Amino acid sequence: MQSAAVWKSVMDEGAGSSRQSHTSVLADEAISLMGVKPGGVWIDATLGGGGHAAMILEKSAPDGILLGIDRDPEAVERCAARFAPFGKRFRAVNADFGDLAAVAGESGIGKADGIMADLGLSTIQLDEASRGFSFSRPGPLDMRFNRHSGITAMELLKQSDEAGIAEIIKKFGEERESGRIARAIRNGLSDGRIKDTAGLAGAIFGIMGRKGKIHPATRTFQALRIAVNGELESLERFLGSVPLVLKPGGRAVVISFHSLEDRMVKKSFADLTAGCRCPKDLPICVCGVKPRATRLTRGALKPSDGEMEKNPRARSARLRAVQMNGGGT
Repeated sequence: MQSAAVWKSVMDEGAGSSRQSHTSVLADEAISLMGVKPGGVWIDATLGGGGHAAMILEKSAPDGILLGIDRDPEAVERCAARFAPFGKRFRAVNADFGDLAAVAGESGIGKADGIMADLGLSTIQLDEASRGFSFSRPGPLDMRFNRHSGITAMELLKQSDEAGIAEIIKKFGEERESGRIARAIRNGLSDGRIKDTAGLAGAIFGIMGRKGKIHPATRTFQALRIAVNGELESLERFLGSVPLVLKPGGRAVVISFHSLEDRMVKKSFADLTAGCRCPKDLPICVCGVKPRATRLTRGALKPSDGEMEKNPRARSARLRAVQMNGGGT
């Protein structure tokens, strides 16, 4: 079993600096519902700051194996260094979590006892101005999880006409004022006012003003980030891979941060836990369809008032979990 000194070093590294300061949302609930126990094979499909990974490694000691996946090579590098003391118990892969099945197969881990995904951004990514995710400080309009591939948010905006920008903001940000915002963005790009995150946020604020606690640029930044990274497509592929990778009795836990993600998780888990598809007026089942999984959460779990007070970014988190049928609890 790992020594107390090793655990102290790992946890201190996770919380010791501003670049690595990251508070995992619904952490205790996620690890509990994932059913982490000594031994076994576990997958953290979104390593991020490594908060959930550290808890999984601790709970699965002395010989549990954790496969960590993240699209951000910087997150993988940080976690590989942080968890190096665990040797072969921890493996980190720089990949899209939508490629879960392929990554698991190539890693040679076989079927997993539990899988978790904490969707969206880590605090580390959000707080680093050079990543371009935040409108709270000037930075390049990048927004890529992997800065070595794909187009940036600025390139996406420049390549899109007004109608295209409006469609992105409406579809991925669920923003009612998408048309007005798209027009302001095109004008701002044309006259040079939009050069970075601050310019984009300022252009949106200029036509929207502030209404309530949420900055008017929030949904637009969300929409551009989702579009740049193809996040919903990756989530769809990930959810389709979950039942292929889990053992019978294995558990999946997903934490989402906006309604588009949560609706997809809800539907996917509903499909897994649904049984008979026969018309309701039939007296007996003739389709023979059996549920592939069992719900572990009734609806979606939300952070407590105490957690939201300590970590305001947790306010929109929603957790859902299922267990594959055919195994023990």
